[in-house]
Amino acid sequence: MLCFGLLALGADDAAAGAWTRAEGEGFVSQTTRYFATEPTTSRDVDFARASLGLYAEYGLIEGLTLGGEADQGMRLDDGGFGAQDGRLRGFARVRLWTGEAGDVASVEAGGSVPLSGFTSPAAPGGDESYEIRLSALYGRGLDTPLGPGWADGILSYAKFVGDRADEIKLDLTFGLRPAPRFLAMAQLFATKGLRNEAFGGPDFDLAKVQLSLGYEIEETRTILLGFARDVLTRGTSDGYEVSLALWTRF
Repeated sequence: MLCFGLLALGADDAAAGAWTRAEGEGFVSQTTRYFATEPTTSRDVDFARASLGLYAEYGLIEGLTLGGEADQGMRLDDGGFGAQDGRLRGFARVRLWTGEAGDVASVEAGGSVPLSGFTSPAAPGGDESYEIRLSALYGRGLDTPLGPGWADGILSYAKFVGDRADEIKLDLTFGLRPAPRFLAMAQLFATKGLRNEAFGGPDFDLAKVQLSLGYEIEETRTILLGFARDVLTRGTSDGYEVSLALWTRF
């Protein structure tokens, strides 16, 4: 049977995972990203964007975590240099169940609003629609030959008020501590557009794989370098993303 200490490892390291924070415990992630497409046909879009993101969550009471996220980006490609887009998101996560092995099931409700927006077929999310999202989450600690780790999954339905098509999302994470102070993660982010967009509105399918390597620079701070690549797309151009994040627990 997995110990609860292994579960706690997953809870600390998995931002926005299935676990809820202990009462009074917080987590903040600051991330810098660079995304660019790789046009291969005349229909693909030459697109590049740099962005800054801030994510935070806080354990309000036992079993209830509140959180928020802000993202602001700017286009760097010649076709739209200087154009900006951004979103502000909030959510509440409620833990429903804890298993004997320390696995956790939760639900999450939230939404997002645009801060500013541009629309590009290469930039999913760069639109002015309002989002309502409901999610089911499951996670558990793991004991592997390479060290302790965790796995979690999030299945979501996103309803958009505006031109954008509604979406079903699936996020999967496998995390591992292969050595003291080191952290490795493999993630899959998948989005399925439901093809009910307004005329000319965004609608796309997207599957992205991300690999990240982190190092604990002090007891409560971890720095992570990530690389993501689109592996399946419809209605958007393939791209890649490089990110640098700082995680802080308090």
